[in-house]
Formats: sequence, C-alpha cells, structure tokens
Amino acid sequence: MQKRKAMIANDEKRKVAKALLSEGLSNPAIARRLGVDQSTVFRWRRRWSQQAIQEQETA
Repeated sequence: MQKRKAMIANDEKRKVAKALLSEGLSNPAIARRLGVDQSTVFRWRRRWSQQAIQEQETA
C-alpha cells in the first residue's frame, strides 16, 4: 500500500513539474518547490522531450 501511495504522489509531482516548466521555472526552482533532487527534474524533462520527439516522428 505504501508503494502505491508513493507512486501516486510521484505522479502528482510530475504533473506539477510539467505545469511549472510551462511557466518557465528552472530545474532547481522546481526541485526545491517539489522536494526532489534537481537530477530528478532533469530526468523528467529529458523523458518528456524524448516522448515529444517520438510523437512528432509518428505523426
């Protein structure tokens, strides 16, 4: 049960991070606001960028 709650919390953090990125906040600012490491925000951004590129290639 704890693992599921953690997954939900992480999903929510990723959603908030996407919104903050669209507002122009930096990785360090987002990391501080969400209580995660900067490298975590960097990985999320990289993953989202790769997904966007893949979506463009298939469109």
